[in-house]
Amino acid sequence: MIEAKFRIVTPLFMGGADQSTPELRVPGIKGALRFWWRALAWNWCKGDLSKIRDLEGRIFGSTEHGQSGVIMDLCGANAKFTNESFFEKRQGLMYLGYGPIEKGKLTRDYLKPPVDAILRIRIRPKNSDEKAPSESIADQLSKALIAMGLFGGLGSRSRRGFGSFNLIELNVDGKTKFKCPNSKDQLKEEIRKFIKCLNLYDTLPEYTAFSPKTEIYLFKNMNTDPLGLLDGVGNAMIEYRLGTRGKSSGKRIQSRFKADTELAKKGFKADTALAKKGFKADTALAKKIALGEQVNGHPRRLFFGLPHNYHFKDLEKNLEIRGTNHNRRASPLLIHVQMVGTQYTAVATLMPAMFLPSDEQILIRATEEKKKDGGWRMSVDSSSFPESRVNLDTEEAEELMVIRDFLNSSFKRVYPNEHER
Repeated sequence: MIEAKFRIVTPLFMGGADQSTPELRVPGIKGALRFWWRALAWNWCKGDLSKIRDLEGRIFGSTEHGQSGVIMDLCGANAKFTNESFFEKRQGLMYLGYGPIEKGKLTRDYLKPPVDAILRIRIRPKNSDEKAPSESIADQLSKALIAMGLFGGLGSRSRRGFGSFNLIELNVDGKTKFKCPNSKDQLKEEIRKFIKCLNLYDTLPEYTAFSPKTEIYLFKNMNTDPLGLLDGVGNAMIEYRLGTRGKSSGKRIQSRFKADTELAKKGFKADTALAKKGFKADTALAKKIALGEQVNGHPRRLFFGLPHNYHFKDLEKNLEIRGTNHNRRASPLLIHVQMVGTQYTAVATLMPAMFLPSDEQILIRATEEKKKDGGWRMSVDSSSFPESRVNLDTEEAEELMVIRDFLNSSFKRVYPNEHER
């Protein structure tokens, strides 16, 4: 039997059976564990998707294999839901929590941290066959739990640090396999040890998974308050995406992208190469489309995740950027808040994978806003409004330098070291 003692250290947005009341439930934990199992299985199965699906079905259940091959029970949970505002005067939290938090207000209740519980997993005897022996299943699920405990979370906005899942202790058949690190140095050691044992398959994954291109970073600051820490991460991301590095004497410092000034002088007539050099250039590119112009490039920031939207108040237009066949593409950057002794740090995991199918383009489409009674606006979609279909920058999609630049500005890389590349 597998027994995992864990703690949720940041607000958890997870729906209960009726989706209206927050609740810590086995199906939600199982879904997250399944994600991390798949992230590891890409390497175990050497990228063989049919083998991955078969093993996944045997362990977690499928229409072909029937019920799940494991039984999960949750006990000892001390979860309490609330609608208390935890983000007042904390712009970073509001930014990272967009969705559950909109316009400075909660859109749903949440489970208040810390939430402590124990997950027990038993493997059904019938599943102990040659293709998926119980020892192998136990080992795979143990590794998935460790991955989730070092890098992941539960519920909505888990990729942005909410619902961060900290594994306190992991026991398999009475033997301790993992304990929560007590210091930043111990955390670094656990991360490196875990990645090194994966025998990474040397190819770009077709879905979010560990690979030789995976990089793991720790936030440069620590905090005794997990929400204060996460707010700092959010502020760092805001500053980066606005093109600033922070504030000095109450004044915004010069943009990190020198191309911005040149672009402004040219009045949105910069070529694609110039547009790719800065985030104000991203906005300039988007505005050209809103004005009805055709472009042959896309904003760099879309690699943080799709859809990627713009709002032009002066033009009363919005701009939606997504795949031609997929409305959404989750961010390849995952933020996790980790307890280390009496303090907290943030782990950032960059997991490059196929960003969109090779035959799919980027759709950049303008929508118009119409004023309604009472002064609020609604977005009106129409095929007559400007749109562009452009090819994805596949080199940038694989290297994700726009995200690496952010990580290098506010985090310190833990894995790989230069000699591990």
